[in-house]
Amino acid sequence: MNKEEIVILQFVNWFKMQYPQYINSLKVNYDNYKASIGVATKQKKLRTNVKGYPDITISVPKRAWHGLFIEAKADGVRIYQVKDRNKYSTPHLQEQGEYLNYLNGLGYYAVFGIGLDDLIEITNNYLKE
Repeated sequence: MNKEEIVILQFVNWFKMQYPQYINSLKVNYDNYKASIGVATKQKKLRTNVKGYPDITISVPKRAWHGLFIEAKADGVRIYQVKDRNKYSTPHLQEQGEYLNYLNGLGYYAVFGIGLDDLIEITNNYLKE
């Protein structure tokens, strides 16, 4: 497992304990993770080729939002360039950021989350009454 996958696994374990009432609303997108040849072939056939789809979805409407999408990153990942906070640090992050903006435009709350603490804070803030 890479660092991002570990953060996501820790988040899922935390979420199961913290929000058991919403566990059926939690979805982790694992399309890009390593799989056996058979599973990978099935995944490829089922994909819609959407680039930048977020790692975590919580399908619970709250306030003005239809649901929560989080693009999870490991601790220390820099989303934006140091010299220009308006530019993403990599083309891949740009792609993900654009997709998050698209989801926000559709009425979802969609953000980057860096590290477990950030994922927990985002989720708690979103799900609070």
